Formats: sequence, C-alpha cells, structure tokens
Amino acid sequence: MAPVQDDFQPKSRAGVIWGAVGFCVTVALSYVFALINIRNTFGVYDDEGFLLITLKQHMGGAALYRDMYTDFGPFYYIVYEAVFRLCGWMVTHDHIRWLTIMNWVLVALGWAVCVWIWNRSVWWAAATVAAATVTLRGLSQEPGHPQGEILLLLLGVFLALCVYERFPRSYMFAVVGAASAGLTLTKINLGLFTGAAFVMVWLASVPQSGRWRRLAMVMHGVCALVPVLLMRSQLTSPVVAAQCVALTFGIWATVDALRRRAAPELGGDAAAWGAAGFLGVGGAIVWLSARHGVSLSWLVEGVALQPLRLSQGIPYQALNARIALTVCAVLVGAGLLVYCRRNSSDDERLRLQAIVALLVIAATVYSPSRGAAVAPGFMWLFVPGQWGRTSGPSPLARLTVVTVAPLALLMVYPVDGAQVFIAASLILLAAFAGLLDALGRTHLALPGARIAFGSRAACALVLLVALAASARTLSGKVIEKADGRMPGSQLVGLSPERYAAFEEITREVRARCDTLVTFPGMSSFQIWTELPHPNGQIWSSSMVFNDGQAQVRLRSDFMRSSRPCVIFNPDLEEWADKFRIEKRDQPFLNFLRTDLTPVYGRYGYEIRVPPDQADAWR
Repeated sequence: MAPVQDDFQPKSRAGVIWGAVGFCVTVALSYVFALINIRNTFGVYDDEGFLLITLKQHMGGAALYRDMYTDFGPFYYIVYEAVFRLCGWMVTHDHIRWLTIMNWVLVALGWAVCVWIWNRSVWWAAATVAAATVTLRGLSQEPGHPQGEILLLLLGVFLALCVYERFPRSYMFAVVGAASAGLTLTKINLGLFTGAAFVMVWLASVPQSGRWRRLAMVMHGVCALVPVLLMRSQLTSPVVAAQCVALTFGIWATVDALRRRAAPELGGDAAAWGAAGFLGVGGAIVWLSARHGVSLSWLVEGVALQPLRLSQGIPYQALNARIALTVCAVLVGAGLLVYCRRNSSDDERLRLQAIVALLVIAATVYSPSRGAAVAPGFMWLFVPGQWGRTSGPSPLARLTVVTVAPLALLMVYPVDGAQVFIAASLILLAAFAGLLDALGRTHLALPGARIAFGSRAACALVLLVALAASARTLSGKVIEKADGRMPGSQLVGLSPERYAAFEEITREVRARCDTLVTFPGMSSFQIWTELPHPNGQIWSSSMVFNDGQAQVRLRSDFMRSSRPCVIFNPDLEEWADKFRIEKRDQPFLNFLRTDLTPVYGRYGYEIRVPPDQADAWR
C-alpha cells in the first residue's frame, strides 16, 4: 500500500516558523495550566504531606522500611534527596510542587518529542503537549508522588528506543535496562510490566526460529495471566472478575497482535545490553540503600512483599458504572478483532485503526478515567505494522508503548485514584502511535464512508478537545485565595475558611504541644508545626497496615511523650476505613476516642490531648 502524503508537513519557511510559534505557545499554556492546577489543589487525604515527611525522615538518616514506613522503593528517595540537597532546598510544599510542575511539563514535552520523531510534524507535537498536559491533571492531586518520576523513566525507555538506530545500540539498550531498574526500585509493578513488554517486543523482533517462537508463546500466556495472579484474592467479587476478564483480553489481544506482526530487527545484543543496564543501575541502588542502613531483607520486604500485601489487603475501589463501560468496550473490541481478522481489507483496517485511535485520544483527554475504562478493548488495534509495513522510522518505540499500555492499566488495581491519570497518559501515547501509523498510509474515515479527513483535521480535533477539557478543568479550580499561607506553602491555595482553620490549628499545636500525631494521617501538619512524631512511624491516611501492634506501640509511645497531641479528622478516618478488606482491631483509634479529651474543633478537624493536659487549653 502506498504511503499517504501527510497534509500537515510544513511546506515553506513560513510554515515552519508558524509551527514553531504554535508549539512554543502550547508549551507556555501547558505550564500555566499545570501551575494553576497545582496552586489550587490540596487533597484532604494529604498524600503530599506523607511523602514530604517521609522524604524529610530519609534525609535525616532514617533507614527505609526499618525506621520509617513508606509505600515506595528507594530509587524515589535517592533521586529526590539528591535534587533537594543539590538545590539547597528545605523539604516544603512549595519545593515539592515546583518539582511536580517540572515533571509534568517535561513528560508532556517528552511525549511530544516521541510523536515528532514518528511524524516530523511540529503541529502534531504541539497537539501532543496539550493533550498530555491535560490528561495528566491528576498530578495536582498528589504533588511529590513518584508518578512524575515513573513517567520520566518510561520516557527514557521510549526515547532510547526511538533513536537507537542513530546512536550506539549498546548505549540505548543499556538506557532501557537502567530505566527499568529505576522503575522496579520505585514501584515494582511498573518495572515488571515495562520489562515484560520489552521482552515481548524483543521476541517479536528477533528471527522467528522454533525456540524463540515457543518462548514467545510462553511469555504471551504469562502476560495474559498477570491480571488473574494479581486479583486472585478478590475474584469472587463480580466487579473484580469483570475487570480481570477485560484486562486479560486487553493484554492477550495486544500481545497477540504484536506476535503476528513479528519482523526481525533486533538480536541478542539488545537483550544483553538491556540486562547489563538493569543490573548495573539496580546494583548501584541496592548499594546506596545499604549505605543508608537498608539491609537486603528489608529491601525485599519494602520493595516486593509489602506492595504485594497492599494489593491483596485493599478492596477494589472502581465504580460499577466504569466497569460497565469497560465490559461494553471489550465486547465491541472483541467484535472488531473478529471483523479485522476475517472480513476486512488492509485499507479498511487502517481506517478503523485511525478512527478508533482518534476516539480513544478524545475520550482520554476529556476524561482520563473513561479513557482507561475503554482502553482494554482497543489497545490491540494500535500495534504498528500489523496490517502491513509500518509508516515512519523504526516502530520499536511505538511497539513498546502500545505493549506497555495495557499492562500499565493494572496499576489502577486495587485503587484507581490519581494512578488512573498515569495509565491514561500511556494510553494516550499508544493511541497517538496507532493514529499516526494509520494516517501515514490512509485517510481518516469510517470504512465505506465517502468523506475522508487528513492529518490536519485530526490534529485540529485533538487540540479542540484538549482546549475544552482544560477549560472544564480550570473552571472548577478558581477559588477565593486566603491572604496568608501556611509555612513553606505559597503554592498551596486554600479557601479563607480552610486556611483560617489550618492556621489556627498549627498555631495552637505549636504553642501547646511537644509531640504530634495526626490521625488518620495528615502529615502536612507535621511539616507546618515542625513537631516530632512520638515514634517516627508515620502513615498515609489510608493506613492499610497501621493497625494491631503498630497502634499498640503508638499508644505506648504517645503516652510516654511530653505534652502529646492528636489532630483528628473523623470524616477522613471513616473514608480511610474503606481501604481495608479485614476490619482489624485499632487500639490507638479506640484510645483516641475514649481516653483523650477534645480541646478544639473546627472545619471537621479536632485536637485531642490526655485529660491531665486539657485544663491548659481552657
């Protein structure tokens, strides 16, 4: 099939200049969008405060997992500690938010660079910046979360595979392995998913001898079984079972399409250098962790075993309506799969690929959660080159993006939350890969339709959807700012009522307390008051593991401390309770409710102290 002339390539010097101006304007607007969002968001569950206080503990010498609790691997803390020390920054909300804005914009720019390499159109790059920035708006809910670092590591993988033919192959594949090690030692699930995707792409890109074909089939089965292995403890729930079936289909169909378009492009050197990069960086991270007091057994506990228990200990949080949308998308996707394999011509398949990719992009930009819901049904359609020779440069990066995306959807289990935005950004890039691959060989039209649209119309539609989604998002972000700010929190916008309550709580606690516990985990107050915790075991608001003996120790250490106080939020504690499958005994919570005296209450927050200290508050 002859390639279609792209109607959006610059044909004159003026076109190049206008394209460059449009790209720069889009980047500037993306920065403004990120800044407004992050200045006007403060999550009541306060994962931001938890990440700040754990980073502060790590920089103070506490050993991960042994002296402090955290949900994340050592690479996150090593990198962020290095950044804070090099910049001479204090651990504050403002600094972590500036880092989040930087990560946010860099990821959007990185996605755009990938698209430009694939298409050589600056306007498509601008559309990618806009679409990715808006899709990642969930980053504002949890500033400082490793999500930004994770996406930058994935970007390193994709860019290395985009340019591996232009630079020494050994270096580029070593970068892929090194970034995978960073992912594994930040969030092990993403590292494993990325590694599995690259193995599948490598197996589809080596000469297809019988040995490699058999190994590819084994890996295909392993990848398809990952949802069952991850969700096995909750498969009796119809909602979990439906999600498991949908994700299994998405992974199986994508990997099957990858195997069908197998074309020799790589050799054993790619795997060898990738393994070398992984082992080199992984070994360096383990060594640095050991120097910081983390033994190998604690590292295995914190990086592998604890996340596994976490995934088994939290009930699935997705809404039934979203699951229904996923099931419908999978049914439609399965029907399209049968149609494409049996009855359609290559031209019809490419047009279908283009129109579905554009619809997935629009859905993901406007509502990332809905984009993630429909993606399992259609990711297989975006595998470049499955209907003949792919357009553009080597498809290795695009194949990896499309293969990672359905596996990365597993990160929304058992809690989607802000993680759905990370998965959605990968879906977005995969859909761009599928769309641009199809537009390189056909026009955008439904099979049998007489009217066809080219690249220019598709790009304009993406920009319009991004503009509409950004306007919708920002319309709910304009709040009346308080005149003052919490310490180190100029980028935290609070309503006047909320600011007044937080400022008064902080002032009273700093004046009357020597140690502080926030329950069920509102660690920003630890940052603002600068008061120590009774034993340093600070937990996030969901507190999945903070029960039983952990609360017994906290109660004992609390009562031994000088002038201890608790900031308590009953509504937040009730919300946190839904993150437990087993309703275990919570001795400190019972102690807080029955033995401590409330001395302050405002805006849903209470301060409670031992009865013998209550008179000092009157």
